[in-house]
Amino acid sequence: MMRLNRTRVCICTQGRADHDAWRQWCQAMVRTGAGLIMISGTPDDGRLDDWASAGRQVAGTALVGVAEPVDPAVPADVIHLTAAWHRPTWPGRLTGCEVSSEAGVDAAVQAGCAYVVADCRVPGLVGQVAESARRHPGLVWFVSGCASLAQLKEAVGAGARRVWMKPALEASVGEWSGYLRQVWQIDPDMGGLNRLRREASR
Repeated sequence: MMRLNRTRVCICTQGRADHDAWRQWCQAMVRTGAGLIMISGTPDDGRLDDWASAGRQVAGTALVGVAEPVDPAVPADVIHLTAAWHRPTWPGRLTGCEVSSEAGVDAAVQAGCAYVVADCRVPGLVGQVAESARRHPGLVWFVSGCASLAQLKEAVGAGARRVWMKPALEASVGEWSGYLRQVWQIDPDMGGLNRLRREASR
């Protein structure tokens, strides 16, 4: 859970056909600031296991996740659920899901999800989730749907502190992570996480 708490950026991907290219890509994403690599695929795609295993081998302190639907044996740190009520299917795994309302956040927490994702394109949702998350201090939440740094900054103004990035934005991981690092440094609510990072780096 500590690694998830320290995550500022999740980058989504569909993997790479070439094994060496995939490992190099994962390493590059982690170096530039991704704390979570989220892989999507199909349940009958045998490469998901290989992608998750290879990603975990080179990710260091970053997390590697897989989005449902997926075989329960997949070697991933995080499972991104299609619905919060799927949580009991994944004992011992970090799980999370997308939400569309404050009630959705509450339902995800009650189900045992460690994180939620809120789409910034839904009017008012980021502020609602930020408010709801204050009632659940241990909950990690990401904002999705940002297509530019300017949109991320708007979401940060509404309370977001982490971003869920689509594959087309991989070139922006470093810039967006650097921006969020600055936000965390001046945000007193993130002070505890800054302390955790310092202690973990000793």
